[in-house]
Amino acid sequence: MGAIGGPDTYGYTWVDSDDGGPSYDYEFGPSSGQLFLADDGSQTVSLPFVFPFQDQEWTTIRVHANGGVTFGSTADLAASHGCPVAATDAPGIYPMWMDLDPSTGGEIYAGVVGTAGTRRFIIEWYQVPPYSNVGLAGDLTFEIKLFEEDGHIEFHYDDVDAAGSSWDNAADAYVGLGAPDDALPYSCDQGLVGGDSALSFLPPPCNDGDGDGVCEREDCDNGNADVYPGAPEICDGLDSDCSGAPGADEVDEDVDGYLLCENDCDDTDPDLYPGDKDGDGWSPCLGDCDDTDALVNQVDNDGDGLSGCDGDCNDANANLSLADVDGDGHTSCEDDCDDDDPTVYEGAAEQCDGRDNDCDGTIDENPNCAGDDDDSAEVDPVAWGCFVRCDASGDAGTTGWAWAALLLLGLRRRRERR
Repeated sequence: MGAIGGPDTYGYTWVDSDDGGPSYDYEFGPSSGQLFLADDGSQTVSLPFVFPFQDQEWTTIRVHANGGVTFGSTADLAASHGCPVAATDAPGIYPMWMDLDPSTGGEIYAGVVGTAGTRRFIIEWYQVPPYSNVGLAGDLTFEIKLFEEDGHIEFHYDDVDAAGSSWDNAADAYVGLGAPDDALPYSCDQGLVGGDSALSFLPPPCNDGDGDGVCEREDCDNGNADVYPGAPEICDGLDSDCSGAPGADEVDEDVDGYLLCENDCDDTDPDLYPGDKDGDGWSPCLGDCDDTDALVNQVDNDGDGLSGCDGDCNDANANLSLADVDGDGHTSCEDDCDDDDPTVYEGAAEQCDGRDNDCDGTIDENPNCAGDDDDSAEVDPVAWGCFVRCDASGDAGTTGWAWAALLLLGLRRRRERR
């Protein structure tokens, strides 16, 4: 031995004990963790700590009679393999994948040693014979160590002499890591493994750019400490937990700048949102019909009985509203400059009454008011444009001198007929 290999798709590399790798340090697996496996059998075992492997975290492992362990699968490991191994059926660790038979000899153990923080989980194949070597001299003793503190993996080989050239030194075994999309072999049927040796598989160095405790390979945003796998979703529109999408209420479907989790009352209508852009204390979600004008909202600011949202054209002036106070058919919001006087509005007949009846800014411009020098109300007012007597509203009347004029005109025409 004496080499370095990798990385694989997941960033793992390997190094053996002859080239700066781990020193050989064989540890027996706890006797309390003995497993009784049939030929080609397997068993699921709980891990005492969460173990990271190939960008996932695992709490159980499947131990196989045929010299390997897998994650996330209950299928038995096949007795044979091809070479080269480009992928495996499940994520797995294979110190000696070959046809072994613990039902006819040897023992398999799985258990933890050490103290919390520096524990090792050991899976040991102790004096297990190859299937075809049952009853013959020679068996195999080797183990896997899973390290709690940094997630690295070690293989330690105590005895790889199976008393047969086709099995010695892993000459009939696959040694390495595997996954459904990749594999990292150390050897495959090459007989490169020696006794009293060790091999380490190292995960990629952790690049935790944002200091959230999650390495770059697992962190979907290594520049934001609030974003990492398992992070709580907050109302920010980001995929905080790296699930592939923000929380269901962190959407802005109507693109109004407000999320459902920000109390957007209708995320299908961009005109309805919880913000108060004009600073009047009202939002469109609370009924503000014009969030660009602080004087238009649900409040009757000028106390005239109408709010800006009710149609008050100027809610800062109680004299301007949509109410027709004097009942003349005109409002102060439209064309009535004095809504307390039914004779005053735009277009009204100008009367000699000391008022600006037609709201043009001039009082009593009616020529019939020429003798009026004090703009007081006339005893007998005459409306603008009336050649006969008009009443105070400008409607034609037939009283007083108007009747006399009509009578004289009729007499003159009778004389002309004579």
